[in-house]
Amino acid sequence: MTTYKNQLFINGRFVAPILGGTYTTLNPATNLPICEVANGTKEDVDVAVQAARECLESAQWGYKSTGKQRAEVLNKLGELIGGRQQELAALDSLEQGKPMREALADMGDAVAACAHFAKLAEERDGTSEVVDNGTDGAFVTTIVLEPIGEWR
Repeated sequence: MTTYKNQLFINGRFVAPILGGTYTTLNPATNLPICEVANGTKEDVDVAVQAARECLESAQWGYKSTGKQRAEVLNKLGELIGGRQQELAALDSLEQGKPMREALADMGDAVAACAHFAKLAEERDGTSEVVDNGTDGAFVTTIVLEPIGEWR
């Protein structure tokens, strides 16, 4: 069985689950254990949502961030995925039971999506419009810059 960090990533750092549990993820092809992973519970979700809300409403990020700032984060994410495509694809293949070529294609798609949405974030900063996702109108994204929902 492989060993991985058995923690949750909340508020920019790895933390142990509040209730401390784990579960075993299985290889669907063999039904053998792949590894133990942190088992997040409602309590962990509540902490993560509160941290995300604080980030969203902070002066440094969220509603106050610029398209350029969001593009930098998306480009960095694409760079990180791209630098570890083989490793991530192998994990995806193992955990999902999909062929490696498909998992590698998924990683390429993830890198391309990061680049695409980073470009949109910069180009369309401060606007509201419908944008074609490079599919000749088959799939579009509507960008609206306004808060959605209510926090209680």
